[in-house]
Amino acid sequence: MLYSDSNSLVSFNPDTHTITVIRNNIRYDFEIDSTITQQELFLRGMYESRGYELSPIAKLDSILHINVIPFSSDTEFVSLKLDSLNNELDKFPKTHRKTTNMIPSKNYILGFVDGESLQVYYNFPLSIFMKKAWNNILTICIITLLFIFLMFCIVYLFKFMRNLSQYQEDTMNKIVHNWKTPLSSIKTMVELLQKKSISPTDEKGIEKTKFILEEVAHIQTGSQQIMRALIDAIHIQIDRNEFDLKKELITLIKEEKTAHSNQTISLDLQYLLPTTTIYASQFHLICAIRNLIDNAIKYGKDAPQITIICYQDKNNLMIEVKDDGPGIPKEKQKLIFNKYYQVVDKNSGQTRKGFGLGLNYVYNVIKLHNGRITINSTPGNGCTFTIKLKKWRTK
Repeated sequence: MLYSDSNSLVSFNPDTHTITVIRNNIRYDFEIDSTITQQELFLRGMYESRGYELSPIAKLDSILHINVIPFSSDTEFVSLKLDSLNNELDKFPKTHRKTTNMIPSKNYILGFVDGESLQVYYNFPLSIFMKKAWNNILTICIITLLFIFLMFCIVYLFKFMRNLSQYQEDTMNKIVHNWKTPLSSIKTMVELLQKKSISPTDEKGIEKTKFILEEVAHIQTGSQQIMRALIDAIHIQIDRNEFDLKKELITLIKEEKTAHSNQTISLDLQYLLPTTTIYASQFHLICAIRNLIDNAIKYGKDAPQITIICYQDKNNLMIEVKDDGPGIPKEKQKLIFNKYYQVVDKNSGQTRKGFGLGLNYVYNVIKLHNGRITINSTPGNGCTFTIKLKKWRTK
């Protein structure tokens, strides 16, 4: 069916391309071209059903019905042509009820005659809008739910990574402080006991102290392997906090001297910063500096001289670790921060003393601080590692 009212009924048969008009109980059949559009078809049916040429305002009503009827056949339109004082000049349909309960459209200026305008009233039900917009509303709801779920996952992942970072730091801290420092103290006390309290003729006493030192060395080696396995297996995450850098460095120097009490080590601190408090990962930054010191002792001379210098360059925190070791050739300096890489001088007969993870760990820690680490070295003149941190204060 194309159109119906109290006087006329217009229908279309798509198989025969025929319009059937029943007007005043009289049937009329019209054959049409198969290429005619639906809008033209409707207007022709309206014309044939009424028996006269449609007025422009009636044609507008037909066009409105063509576009809306596929969604709802209940929609009604009342089109009004108004003068400059909004008085009614023309109306379609003329017999339609009052428009007080209908929704008015914008008042459109026609432009043909000064002051004349067009306004359409309609009873556009909400169900039509829902049918038309349902797919869009459903898509928006799904995207919104996905966005909320994604934000929830990001927040959960962020909290999880913070907890994992704290767990990593706690685990490594236990290995470093709860194992390494006590073992170093035990080793020192046993060595003193062996030198001053046990007679050179006491073979059993010497044998027992030697056994203790060997077991301590085994545990120290095992703790280092666990430490490096953790660093290698777990993606490092840093958790920044405010701490006293000067105090931590002084404690670090004392621990290193105690751990290497059997060596003559010169380990000095030059603290030139205007403040002692910085904002960084206390555990990882101190561990990174510890690695640099351990390397200087491990690969340095019998009596290594190491200096830690802290100063401010413009707004940057600078930490230098200098040693008087054998140095590193220029062509190998760009490789030393790679995982598992170790500098070995074949001519000197030097053997591997580590796992090639220490400097890679230092590099990653400084990178996670949005900082940079560089090396300045020439063979025979030692190394200077420089750590540069841009964001090291809370303000």
